[in-house]
Amino acid sequence: MTAIMLRRHGGPEELAPDTIDVGEPGPGQVLVDVRYAGVNFMDTGVRSGTLWRDRTPPFVPGVE
Repeated sequence: MTAIMLRRHGGPEELAPDTIDVGEPGPGQVLVDVRYAGVNFMDTGVRSGTLWRDRTPPFVPGVE
């Protein structure tokens, strides 16, 4: 699966597509193919490192 990864805190140039392994869904779980996602003020704060400072890159950002 392709995901947008945040390799280090900073501007939008720090976001890059990467292939990640999400595994198979377990009992009572589903795998959702997200084609579009929103970006809001909270997402920009997480990306820049001003919000959710306990999140250490690399990670897939998104709180929308």
